Amino acid sequence: MRSSCAKGGEMPVIELNFQANTVLCLLEEAGFPAYLVGGCVRDALLGEAPQDWDIATGATPEQVTQACKTYRVIGTGLRHGTVTVLVGHCPVEVTTFRLDGVYADHRRPQSVAFTKDLTADLARRDFTVNAMAYAPQTGIIDPFGGAADLAAGLLRCVGEPALRFSEDALRILRCLRFAGTLGFAIEATTAAKVWELHESLRYVSVERIAAEWRKLLCGRAAKKILLEYREVFFFLMPQLRAAYTPERWENACAALARLEAQPVLRMAALLQGLENSDAKALLNDLRQSKKEITHVLQLLDHARRFSSGDAHGTRAQLARMLGEIGLERSREVLALRGAPSSLFAQLLACAGQGVCTSLAQLAVDGDDLTRLGLCGPAVGATLRRLLEEVLEGVTPNEKEALLERV
Repeated sequence: MRSSCAKGGEMPVIELNFQANTVLCLLEEAGFPAYLVGGCVRDALLGEAPQDWDIATGATPEQVTQACKTYRVIGTGLRHGTVTVLVGHCPVEVTTFRLDGVYADHRRPQSVAFTKDLTADLARRDFTVNAMAYAPQTGIIDPFGGAADLAAGLLRCVGEPALRFSEDALRILRCLRFAGTLGFAIEATTAAKVWELHESLRYVSVERIAAEWRKLLCGRAAKKILLEYREVFFFLMPQLRAAYTPERWENACAALARLEAQPVLRMAALLQGLENSDAKALLNDLRQSKKEITHVLQLLDHARRFSSGDAHGTRAQLARMLGEIGLERSREVLALRGAPSSLFAQLLACAGQGVCTSLAQLAVDGDDLTRLGLCGPAVGATLRRLLEEVLEGVTPNEKEALLERV
């Protein structure tokens, strides 16, 4: 919704959600300047729905708490001047205008000082497209040319790139992530400093690296960034350097770009050149969940085992995959292999026609075999062999034929 606090004539308008509008109005009514800042302004100007709503204000955290006292206020980052106002179940992050002190660990300032100067607050931010502010009364406030860079599809540091990246090494990876997700070019000086300073990423936690990497993988220009900045990713993930020649890396990136923007599927595409043990080690290093690691390894395993041989062999493989990992993951394996649409149709046909894919679907069971005189481990071994013969088309899944085979 549009902010109901707007006054005066026509000016650029960003459609606020109810929660952000509420907090802005409460701060303004209490006499404090307050602006939308950062990603929500960028996304709104790009015509996309903001995922998060961040507000910068001249009010201190205590004053924000008082102004928004009708709602729950959480001191999420008081040391850095940040509180979160919960309007309903929606969080709105509010941060006091601030100046950052010295960065001693390549990640965070040792201290912050509050200021009344919005431009000074915007000057400490990473990229020009993230250094814009908006209020209904003023429209866009853009002291560093972020709107022009946004229109040009250009990613540029605020101020000197070497200083921005030296302050916080994570900004290097954020630069690549924004370029990959937004499809933007990286301004020449900024790009040069990415290359020059990328080894300072060793100061960044694995969790933050993994979060940026996952977002980048799903970006519209992920292939371009992964190719152009290959050495940055090889530095972060040595298993990739050991497994890939430039040509094989290009093939893996091309395979990734053909897939839907789903993190696990695109991870599998990028790790196809690794042995499963190395892929597992890399994903463990990146603190990925056990569930996702298992998912990736299943896709890699079945993608390697699957071949588009003769029609009968292919049908057996499809049925076996269905029985082992189900329809959805089988479809992912085919996508990973770049399979033609005809194989997807065969897969759906196997699933829809009730083709035998597991022991539970065999026309005979353990009781049938016991009545024939089998006992102990021989029962299970015989059932598994029968299933293989059914999958391979050697024996039909019919009770009489299976018992005769036994």
